[in-house]
Amino acid sequence: MKRNLAQKISELLMRSLEKYVEEHQLPFGLVVNQADDITWITRNILQVPMQWL
Repeated sequence: MKRNLAQKISELLMRSLEKYVEEHQLPFGLVVNQADDITWITRNILQVPMQWL
């Protein structure tokens, strides 16, 4: 069973991370979770499954 973003990260958390990335002028943010795939979940936030590290 594939796990999707909605199961791993809340909308509020994602907005907070996007704001942090923009305010600190970072190239991107990184979310490490238990998803199945490495995926860009927004234009500047990359989701990486723990098993890929």
